Amino acid sequence: MIINLTQFLRCQLKCKFCLNSYIHNRPDSEVFSLDQFKKVVEMCVKFGFTRFDLTPNLGDFLLDKNHIEKLKFLEQVPEIEWYGFVTNFLNSSKELLEHIQNMKTGFVEPSVYGYNRKQYEENTGRDYFNLFFKKLTDLNKYIIDKNINPARIRYYLRCDTDIDSLLYKRISFIVQNYGAQMENHEFINRNWAGQIPKQCKIDVVKKGICAHAIVDNGIFTNGDVTLCNCWDTYKTLIIGNIYKQSLEEIYSEDSIFGQYMKEQMVGIYRGICNNCDDLTLVSPNQIEHSWMNRYKKIIGRLER
Repeated sequence: MIINLTQFLRCQLKCKFCLNSYIHNRPDSEVFSLDQFKKVVEMCVKFGFTRFDLTPNLGDFLLDKNHIEKLKFLEQVPEIEWYGFVTNFLNSSKELLEHIQNMKTGFVEPSVYGYNRKQYEENTGRDYFNLFFKKLTDLNKYIIDKNINPARIRYYLRCDTDIDSLLYKRISFIVQNYGAQMENHEFINRNWAGQIPKQCKIDVVKKGICAHAIVDNGIFTNGDVTLCNCWDTYKTLIIGNIYKQSLEEIYSEDSIFGQYMKEQMVGIYRGICNNCDDLTLVSPNQIEHSWMNRYKKIIGRLER
């Protein structure tokens, strides 16, 4: 399972497909202190979580003033198999590039919101394309000059691809010649679990466990654990609190988590899940990844 250490941070952008562009009562910034971050990670590792997503629910991880120290800590924990974050990459630094050079288990995933100044501003509401182009150029140059591990870089293409643009050609060059990854990953058609105006119509009957409920739980700075870090900005899907319960209790078959699993198996979706158009569903026999093994037992019992 991937567990998200959920923070609310500032963001330099106002993307048209992000809740940050629609809400008026934005949650206050919530950031794990470095000591708190370490303690929560240690608690999760002891329970068996070995994969950590640092992408904030809102905002950009690189605006966390302790982001380098947190990355270095994760790299030093031998039990951790994977950690990473999606970022607009605008606040990248030489120190971050140096960390990427030495990463063994981490991933950095820069998002591409436009291949030219006009497209970038249309999607993000900000005229930062030139800065983004420079930051990505610095990254690509570092990959070539310093021979850093490009497999630790995944470019997320968030918009219509312009294969003739200089930016796309540079990304493709790194992917094809150095082994970085590239993935189309649009958010344009997501309604943020019904919290932003509907951007598409999906006539599909939902029945089954949502993938986010299995691989995308998140821990907020106050200890609350949400079923869906991806869309639960207002903490409406809380399944427990790590400061009041053990993780064993939170994830037991008789827990709130267990109840959500039972309901989703038969097509019952509570709260924001009911209005969500992110139809990534799984079934017990599809849960094959090693980091989901803990849930095979739970879901298998719930299905009987």
